Amino acid sequence: MFSFFAAASLWAGVDGPARHALDIPSDSVENAVKKLSHLSGVDILVPSRIVRGVRTKAVKGEYTAREALELMLKDTRFVVEQDAKTGALTVRRAKDAAREKKAAVKRAAAERAVSDDDLAGTDSDGSLAATSSSSTAARPTPLVPNPGSDVDEEVVIMTPFEVVASTKGDGRYETSRSNAITGTNLPLDRVPLTADIFNAAFMEDMGVVDLTEMLTKYAGFSEPVMGSAESARGFEPGDETDFKNLRVRGLEATNQRREGFLHSEGTTLDSFDLDASEYIHGSQSLLYGAGGPGGVVNFVGKRARFNRKNAIASMRFDSEGTRRYQGEINFGTRKFAVRAVGVRDDTKYWKQDLGRRHRGVYATVAVRPVKWLVIRAEYRKFNRLEPLAQSYTAAIPNEYLPEWARSPSSTYASPRLRNLLYREGDGYLGFKWSTVDSVGAGTKVRSIDHEYYGVSVEARVSRNLSLQLRVGHDERDNFALASKSSAAIYHPEFTNSTLAAIRALYPELDGKWIYRVSYGGEGGTGATTGQVINSQEGFRLAGNYRFNVGKFSRHEFNLSYQMLDTERSHTSQRFYKTDANGNIIIDPDASAADSLGRIPLNTSNSTTSSGGGNNYWNAIHSGGWYGVSWPFTRVTHPITGDTYKLDDIKHRGSVTPTASNPLGLNSGDGTYRIFDIDEDAVAGTLTSFWWDERLTSMVGYRRERFVTNRRDTGIKLGPNTMDTATAGFTFDIWNNIRLFYNYSTNSNIREDIQIRDLWDNPLPYARGTTHEAGFKFNTLNRRLSGAASFFHTLVTKEAISLSGFRNEFDPEGINGRHIDSTPYTIRDRLSKGFSLTLTVKPLSGWEIYLRLTHAPGTVKNTNNYLPILYNDQFHTMQVGGNTVVAQKQSDGSLAPLMVNETYGDDTSPLVPLQVDWLRYPDINPDYYAPLDSAEGWSLRPSTARDLLSQSGVGTGRTGLPLTAHQLRDVTAAEATHLFSSTGEKITGYTVNTFAMENTYRFTRGPLRGLTLGLNTQYRGDIRRYYYNDVADGGKRKLWKDPNRLNFDATARYTLRVSKSVTWSINLHIVNLLDKQRIIPVASSTTGEIILGRPYYSPRLFILSNTIRF
Repeated sequence: MFSFFAAASLWAGVDGPARHALDIPSDSVENAVKKLSHLSGVDILVPSRIVRGVRTKAVKGEYTAREALELMLKDTRFVVEQDAKTGALTVRRAKDAAREKKAAVKRAAAERAVSDDDLAGTDSDGSLAATSSSSTAARPTPLVPNPGSDVDEEVVIMTPFEVVASTKGDGRYETSRSNAITGTNLPLDRVPLTADIFNAAFMEDMGVVDLTEMLTKYAGFSEPVMGSAESARGFEPGDETDFKNLRVRGLEATNQRREGFLHSEGTTLDSFDLDASEYIHGSQSLLYGAGGPGGVVNFVGKRARFNRKNAIASMRFDSEGTRRYQGEINFGTRKFAVRAVGVRDDTKYWKQDLGRRHRGVYATVAVRPVKWLVIRAEYRKFNRLEPLAQSYTAAIPNEYLPEWARSPSSTYASPRLRNLLYREGDGYLGFKWSTVDSVGAGTKVRSIDHEYYGVSVEARVSRNLSLQLRVGHDERDNFALASKSSAAIYHPEFTNSTLAAIRALYPELDGKWIYRVSYGGEGGTGATTGQVINSQEGFRLAGNYRFNVGKFSRHEFNLSYQMLDTERSHTSQRFYKTDANGNIIIDPDASAADSLGRIPLNTSNSTTSSGGGNNYWNAIHSGGWYGVSWPFTRVTHPITGDTYKLDDIKHRGSVTPTASNPLGLNSGDGTYRIFDIDEDAVAGTLTSFWWDERLTSMVGYRRERFVTNRRDTGIKLGPNTMDTATAGFTFDIWNNIRLFYNYSTNSNIREDIQIRDLWDNPLPYARGTTHEAGFKFNTLNRRLSGAASFFHTLVTKEAISLSGFRNEFDPEGINGRHIDSTPYTIRDRLSKGFSLTLTVKPLSGWEIYLRLTHAPGTVKNTNNYLPILYNDQFHTMQVGGNTVVAQKQSDGSLAPLMVNETYGDDTSPLVPLQVDWLRYPDINPDYYAPLDSAEGWSLRPSTARDLLSQSGVGTGRTGLPLTAHQLRDVTAAEATHLFSSTGEKITGYTVNTFAMENTYRFTRGPLRGLTLGLNTQYRGDIRRYYYNDVADGGKRKLWKDPNRLNFDATARYTLRVSKSVTWSINLHIVNLLDKQRIIPVASSTTGEIILGRPYYSPRLFILSNTIRF
């Protein structure tokens, strides 16, 4: 296909340079040259610092690009030069050109002045086209550009594939182009989409490290929470979060990408190696493929820069004890460049014992053997280690508790700690309850390793044709210690026989609060660890062809093909006893058992010399797990001295493979899942510029083909295909005010092929469709710029997990549940609203950037009723004219189930259990079996349940309609459960988000170099979950968090130490007003206030120093 492009390109150049109908008014050199470049399709190199303040002459008529440029610059101090091979034009100072003719050394120096990778706040990779005009919303410029840095230079690009940043004067935080939208670096104000791009300068000034924090605070994303309803976590530092679970506009924005290519959720964890983070709004699967309907998040890594030699060292400290060190160096010549970045971060949170440790390195190399070819390679290695907060209950003597918390049947009570936090507040009983979930920080720890490497080759084959080949690999390895089954802390005066023995065994625990963690596992014999590996590798081949049609339009056609292989595995591990040589001991007589003859670690350090039980005890805030820092693969028991080694619970080839167990995995409680997804896709876009660029149109289409394979079960789905498309336009109405419209779709590949409905049928794939329309503007001499739009996104056939609602429709009856795995249902969701992104520059040095989104989401389809299933069917027979409960015998015959006529009286005669006794309360009340409709009409009273659960009583049938219930007459209306209804609100996100950065930069006088900023974040209508309000007749209601308003402040001072050295000091204050609040959390099943959680983190001071060489 590319041979056609090459032939067309050669044909296009046969008649020499093309002439164009031009009408370009007098303007600054930067603006006029950009317009000429767009109209002519010729790349023009302009160092912005040498043309600052110079205006061009007006040009009107038919000219070649060179003729028009020379006319523009007539009677100025500049000349035009043209590259004989590529046709690219360069604007030079006349005196510089003259000097170059005299000395080759000065020529090289002059060439460095026209560097191919200078940026305003970020780094480009170098190429051959001039930068665009202002972005959709220029971000504020709070800092003085650093001497010797890249902020003063115009971007020069070699191919149209690479992302580039802002031009001089448009703002330190502005990025004017993005390849995250069309695959090429088209100007954002010409693309019929909306996007937020946060470059390295913005992330540095805002103190951003974790990118989920930046997206939540400044881009309107919701917190990446773990869990649901009242058990959700992820709102405060130290909480366990699902950093992959990004949501915006009430919809998912999953499958974060790196370099517009591979999935790279691991990049989300730290920004040390990034130039920019991009968020493209809406259902956008055109370029990147499968993803969520909320939008696309893409990360752009730092580039090795040609013709640059510089270094950066930074240190960051905060008031909680954080220490972060980062270093960076770049060495570049005309043909070779290398850049390396390293980070060492030890972050402390306000909750005691919680924090994170980051270690990362990143290196990238670029080679340009000839002017039209660039080869790049990059490598990232990163690790995050973090203890995770956990929930606890408390054991406290009644005398120390308020009346509401006391136990009526014991001398002590065990309220949940967050309940005490809400009711009594911090300092109650001398304990800081807001940190209670960190008391056992060392007992649950997560280690995340992320590795990425990639190679790209970009070639400017001709003036009109560019090619790109990208190959990469991205892998994230999550390694989590200890899944607890329960946890508690004990008051210093609380005692029982176990606590007395513990304090005797460990005298250092006497008089202290103690925490206990119980671990589940195989027979209660040890903590399990989990290892989750997500890897993806593949390649993408892309071509970009530029051509003109007549005098009134020019076009860019992009065509790409990619192949990806994704593997995701989840394995459970456990510590097993080793011999003196460190090898795991295997009992040959038990090698066929689930444990494969291995002896698992018993996690207790309790009262017996053998360490029996599965409890782990320690003093609060002592941290560690057996005194060892995670991650580790060997551990020594504190009492027995035995050593244990970490190993997978399940092994391949342990048993004879079968069709349902093709890997031959041993049975047992451990997890061993492997998903493999093979996908390939073809995508094409055509972007056209009409009538002197007043109208820009874009159309695109993508076809994705994929096969999903569950390798541990042998289940395979596919091949399946997904088609997605986009179409839109921008139209220049007047004076840089543009109307735009966009239509786009998305689809998402579901990795878990076990997603099925109640009847074990696979569910269809969801699809999102977005319509967005509005205005983009950059007017009043760039003092007012931004975008305002209305959006409408409809997601159809979305799979929704029913794991939290199973008892309401598939209760666990005497015969079990109907479906073993978690069932799903489907629904449609609608998110519609408006967004406003605005930059205002009222005075010189003063800039205001704000972003506002209103996104009310609702359930769109008709009422979603789920059938309530009857899983309690039992055998019956006739005895003496009565229907009685029967029990199946070993020979298959039925016999009546015999019970004492008087329940609980073993001396009363044995008689058959009559069904009417269970059915009616006035015959034999002790056997009456009322049903609990809140638990899905399942048999709940222990008397009847114990009797009917006996072997042979249940028929084994599940999934019967509730109308078949043997103890109640159930109507059809009662036999369904309303899961969701039309118009019901989407939960788990914030409807109204507002962020504003207000900065003022002193450009003269004694305060020159100082920038002050005030950042405001507001979140309103925060929808969390629906709950059943028992106090109001069981009505289904929406639980919301209170509206949230927060202020941060920034002060930065930049000093030029010498011609090539600058020093910057930045003070960032989080939660400026130190606002504190404890909010209530209600039970989703009853509506009762059962928890309380902190709503604001305490004020935090962050001080960073940066030296640039």
